Amino acid sequence: MRGKFTSAVCLFVYCLIFFWVLGFGYRLIIGSLSYLLTDEWAITKAELVRVFYLGGMTGCIAWLGILIFKILDKFKKKPPSGS
Repeated sequence: MRGKFTSAVCLFVYCLIFFWVLGFGYRLIIGSLSYLLTDEWAITKAELVRVFYLGGMTGCIAWLGILIFKILDKFKKKPPSGS
């Protein structure tokens, strides 16, 4: 149980860091390109990045919620089996 829990938490943290870095990098690139290209293009790309970034973060948060419910389910008191 401990090994699975630790690997699941590590996977969640890696996903969180991945989406945060990806979103920050894309915002930085699009922000710098908006000076070179038209504003319409930058606004369109920024909207796509926002949707992707927030979707990824929402997925990570939902996955964490499922993980917490599974862990709480493991710690539920089980009825006595010797009745």
